[in-house]
Amino acid sequence: MTERDATSKRDATRTRWRIGLAIGLLLLPGLILADRGLLPLIRLDTLPWLVWMMQRITWLGYGPVDIGIPLALGLVGWWRSRAGFARCGVLGGLAVAVAGVLDQVVKNLTCRARPSAEGAGAFLSDFPCFPAPYELASFPSGHATMAFALATLLSLWYPRWT
Repeated sequence: MTERDATSKRDATRTRWRIGLAIGLLLLPGLILADRGLLPLIRLDTLPWLVWMMQRITWLGYGPVDIGIPLALGLVGWWRSRAGFARCGVLGGLAVAVAGVLDQVVKNLTCRARPSAEGAGAFLSDFPCFPAPYELASFPSGHATMAFALATLLSLWYPRWT
């Protein structure tokens, strides 16, 4: 691959990231406005098998698991003497941990009530709410934030598998 091809590929990747970010930012206000209207549509009492399954696998979204995955990949790379894998593992673990910390900061700033709490779906329910009690700690989702951070890292490290 020539330097020109590499530069072109990098520019295309940056363009895709920018387009994705712009679309996300454009959709965000609409999603926030539609949030309360969508809440009644989520009827978990009609899907007990789904609730049971999610209760069993929720640990996959916890911080230590998501931080451990890049660290484990880095450890395997280091063990196999692959240059840069240990550094990637540490930086990846750190990136996922920072995403988790930022998630907690935003969660404490938005104070969004959980669907099962009084005032469900309301933002800034009890501002400021530091530390956010469980019933006001629903946005952003810690599981989703950690999973997205990990998925982003893995897609950057293994673009063919993306």
